[in-house]
Amino acid sequence: MSFQPDWSIQQRIKQDNKYADAQAYSRKMQDIAKTSTWYERQQKFEVARNNIRSENLMAEEVQIANRELKDRRKARLRQLLQREAEMYEAELMKMGLAIYRDRL
Repeated sequence: MSFQPDWSIQQRIKQDNKYADAQAYSRKMQDIAKTSTWYERQQKFEVARNNIRSENLMAEEVQIANRELKDRRKARLRQLLQREAEMYEAELMKMGLAIYRDRL
């Protein structure tokens, strides 16, 4: 059995290479974990932003719907009042009376 003088050095180099590979793998996994964490946060915040955007859109739609409803109610009330005024004038006309309107 012959003894090689650099055998222990070669074993140490192999062990150091293993440690270096393990450390590189560990760094790679840490980088992947950081990237994954960042991506998950982005997803979470994007969902929150989308929810806020949706709420704002719904609030805007409700405001528009309320405005349209008010306009429709005003129009119907105006028509009702015009019909009642016409009916009142018709009743007065049957009685031989009229409404005096001062037109400028």
